[in-house]
Amino acid sequence: MLCAKCGGVLCVDGRSVSDLAFSGYSGGRYFCVMGCGDVWIKELAAEPEPPMLSERLERRKGQHHTVRHIICLDCHQPTDTLGSYTQRCIPCRVVRHREQERERARRTRQRHHAAVA
Repeated sequence: MLCAKCGGVLCVDGRSVSDLAFSGYSGGRYFCVMGCGDVWIKELAAEPEPPMLSERLERRKGQHHTVRHIICLDCHQPTDTLGSYTQRCIPCRVVRHREQERERARRTRQRHHAAVA
């Protein structure tokens, strides 16, 4: 492509191409090697592909969330989750959280008794 002002060569900015591709567009920011300016060329890419069949979308507070299928690390039962790094089912998370809170409270009591003595 050639610059409309000076007739120089236009080069594309690679980052702008990847940003537009991520948004579902094709094109990018073209700039003149002589320094005249830059031009954005942006076109709607092909129709977005439908989600994979294994993914199920749910509506929660106006946003789509992908439901993941995991196997709990504690009870080894399959479960669904909306979390991105969830490794345990909800009952196992509650039990684990209670154990951590008990341990934290025990350590706090030990520090308090050691400071008083």
